Amino acid sequence: MVRRTTGVGETVRRSAVRGVGTASRTAPRAKTGSRVEGHSVASEMEGGRGLGLATKFSLLIVGTLVVAVAAVASVVSRQCLALVEEQIDLRGAALLGELLHQPSAFWASERAQATQNVSAFLKGLAEDPAQRGQILCLLVEDAEGHLEVASAPGDAFKMDAPSRERQIGEVRITDRACTGGGFQGIAAREFRAERADRSGAIRLVLRADRIEQVRKRLTNTTVLAVVLSFLLGSGVAVGLSQLVTRPIQVLVHDMQVVSQGRLDHRTTSHSRDEIGLLARAFNRMTHDLRAAHVAEVEQRSVERDLELGRDIQASLLPQRVPQLPGMELAPFYRSAKVVGGDYYDFIALDSEHLGIAVADVSGKGVQGSMVMAMARSVLRSYATGSRSTKDTLALANATIARDLRPGSFVTVLYLILQVAKKELLVSSAGHNPLAFVRAGKVHKINPSGIAVGFDKGPLFNSTIAETRVALQGGDVVVAYTDGVVEAMNAKQEEYGNERFFRYCSANAGRPAAAFVEGLVKELDAHKGNAPQHDDITIVALRVL
Repeated sequence: MVRRTTGVGETVRRSAVRGVGTASRTAPRAKTGSRVEGHSVASEMEGGRGLGLATKFSLLIVGTLVVAVAAVASVVSRQCLALVEEQIDLRGAALLGELLHQPSAFWASERAQATQNVSAFLKGLAEDPAQRGQILCLLVEDAEGHLEVASAPGDAFKMDAPSRERQIGEVRITDRACTGGGFQGIAAREFRAERADRSGAIRLVLRADRIEQVRKRLTNTTVLAVVLSFLLGSGVAVGLSQLVTRPIQVLVHDMQVVSQGRLDHRTTSHSRDEIGLLARAFNRMTHDLRAAHVAEVEQRSVERDLELGRDIQASLLPQRVPQLPGMELAPFYRSAKVVGGDYYDFIALDSEHLGIAVADVSGKGVQGSMVMAMARSVLRSYATGSRSTKDTLALANATIARDLRPGSFVTVLYLILQVAKKELLVSSAGHNPLAFVRAGKVHKINPSGIAVGFDKGPLFNSTIAETRVALQGGDVVVAYTDGVVEAMNAKQEEYGNERFFRYCSANAGRPAAAFVEGLVKELDAHKGNAPQHDDITIVALRVL
């Protein structure tokens, strides 16, 4: 009596089926061009940014112009100030030289006469507009340093200690500050030289406050130039920054529009410079992005269809593993793609007979799954009325071969298990041999037969055969597809028949579910990180 109840094998099968599309169901999906992502991108572009490019460009122009003007003004001011000082020095040295070379009669022995001559000399200078107000005092000393002549009273003209000294020819120049009552606080420059007759020295004191006046005027001029350059530079900078950055601002706006999901938007920048090149690249990018978005939408549609196909294919596999008295059944199925071309089936023929089919359709993916569904339906329809594996496959081939396109075929291993007698009837339509393990030794049961679909009848019927196998306690029967022995690692090395048969021999004493689970783990260990090469289907039958 064959009873349909859920057991250990069903747990293995369901876990395998669940593994078929786990990656496709759990993998995150990109939302290219979606408004949600576009909104976040636009927010990043609009919020939290610093100074704009136009502002930075303007500040750079203004800063550069101000620094340049300030530097030029500073250099010019120093040169002008040095020129003024040089003019004063030359004027004082010239006046003093003129006094030094006066005839000896100018410096008469009589003090009154010398004072009169000096006063006349100074009066003549005072009438010169270029010298008016510049001479503060003229002092004449004798050889011992005593004052002989002074153009200003001694209590009205006093000077501090020298702050700077230098030499022009025979004239020594000293910077001082006046402290006398009549000249308090006036900056002065003293010129000193020995008289021509070497009987004393002459000290000429000129006003030097003009230098400070010039310095102030130059400072004011520099500040005014910097302010004007700042104002002028600001206007020029704003205009230039708008001229330069306007195309960039347009491009940034277009990027914001595209980031919000409007992938058909195009930028309007038409310049021939780098900005124009960037705009054309942007338009190509948005065109490619739209094409990629359309392709992604189509891909999602295909993925949904494949997921639906996977669910349909999973529903075609047995939902329960039969529980057989004195025997264990354990299946496993895992496709290389979302849907596959392998399948296995348990067909209850009557209370004493159970049909077991393992098939492999040429090709994988959608094509293989469609052929698999057709082959399953045809095989089931003929199996229920026949107790011969040979006849069942012959009838199924006659129907399937008419509908398969050239080059397509199905390999099938079909077993009929007589439960009470523990006897197997085996036929193979070009499939891998049945692994039969008894007392640790593996026997390959491989009746003759060609694949379903190669021939519409005569050749197939003449080659198909069936073999009867009597089972006894401890026997293990393993039906599988070529995805097991052809499983490859990253080095393109196959798992191979020898390793498979060694595993069957070494693990024949394990429960059927543990046997299948261990085989799958060994296949995965061999494969490593390499992609699965082909669909994998395993059905193990163990006699207790």
